[in-house]
Amino acid sequence: MSPARTAEDIADLVEALPRQTKHGPARLASDLQRLHGITLAAATVHRILVRRVLNRERDVVRYEHERPGDLVHLDIKKLGRIPAGGGWRLHGIGTDAARASKRTGPGTGRVGTG
Repeated sequence: MSPARTAEDIADLVEALPRQTKHGPARLASDLQRLHGITLAAATVHRILVRRVLNRERDVVRYEHERPGDLVHLDIKKLGRIPAGGGWRLHGIGTDAARASKRTGPGTGRVGTG
């Protein structure tokens, strides 16, 4: 054992923190300083976690399918309302065509050319 090794009571505290917060070594070092007044480098915190086998993510969710090529379901969300006929990227910002594309179509209350 190294004479400069971190004291066991501090190592116990370092071991307890990630179980509560799920933070990484840099954030844990900051938490130790802020909450307990203990100054440790992030590399030291990481070495303690490695020594105590807490440096791995345990809650890994893996998706396995019966056959290769099975489809995976994805939920998607459209983040913008692009007018029928294209928006400003197609017509240019502030052009007559861009303004006209906003006046008709779904979401405007008007349907058709108008």
